[in-house]
Amino acid sequence: NSSSSFQTGNAPVSENILYYMTTLTIKQVERSDTGTYLCSAQNLHGIIKKNFSVQILEQPEVPNDVRADSITSISFKLSWTVPFDGNSPITEYVITYRASNNPVPVTMTVSTVYSTTYLDNRNQNRKWMSCLINDLIPFTSYSVQVKAKNNVGFSQFSDSITVKTSEERKFYLN
Repeated sequence: NSSSSFQTGNAPVSENILYYMTTLTIKQVERSDTGTYLCSAQNLHGIIKKNFSVQILEQPEVPNDVRADSITSISFKLSWTVPFDGNSPITEYVITYRASNNPVPVTMTVSTVYSTTYLDNRNQNRKWMSCLINDLIPFTSYSVQVKAKNNVGFSQFSDSITVKTSEERKFYLN
């Protein structure tokens, strides 16, 4: 499935020694190509073998299990499971939310530098992220999505969830 090409050239290191160098370029790779490979070269003077590691870098996967809790009239806590990072650390999450009565979405960025992840109590292999969405309108439905970013690129957006803020409590003075 992968296509590759070889380039051979020479690189003078000193006046009396000439080293030959070969470059292997693999043009199409998949995550399953990550691993350790053996490269060997042989000539009249002997053979040399060298192991090298290949790690495929890709954009992160989509954040999953997006949910809201701690809902008030003006805020909610948004949480999601940390997706596979594509072998490049996730640097930020992009959250968009839109009130049902407003066609313009709000976009915010959550940096992982200042955020903490926490483990799922039932499944220690799942990590979660969360952030507070605030300054919302009481008793309003919001459509919310999350995507992840690493140095390779962005994931797709998560499935949209709908969150409805609670009604503001009215206080009456006698």
